[in-house]
Amino acid sequence: MRAPFAPILWLALALAASCATPPPQAYVGGAGRSHAAVALGGDASGEACNQLPGDSSDTAEVFCGTWQEPAAMVRGGPPGGADALMAIATGSPRRQSLDAYFTCHTSQPKD
Repeated sequence: MRAPFAPILWLALALAASCATPPPQAYVGGAGRSHAAVALGGDASGEACNQLPGDSSDTAEVFCGTWQEPAAMVRGGPPGGADALMAIATGSPRRQSLDAYFTCHTSQPKD
């Protein structure tokens, strides 16, 4: 006597065997995306981290270990270069909220 679930088991095995990885174009940002990784070193857990280009030309994503989601996203700075960045570091709403909770030293440019 055959078990009644045997046809279902064979169908499930056949479906699992027919699965394939989608082409890069099927993923968001996958078409034409360069996959040249830049090694960044290790994270606090000792896993290797790599920087990959993001979805737009001014972004990059950081992947650590075997994670499939980025650990960080990096964007290009604002127009205006170092002066604009210093203005954000010293007078932005984020800096004001930090100053309300912590005693921070004045921002200094790094040589």
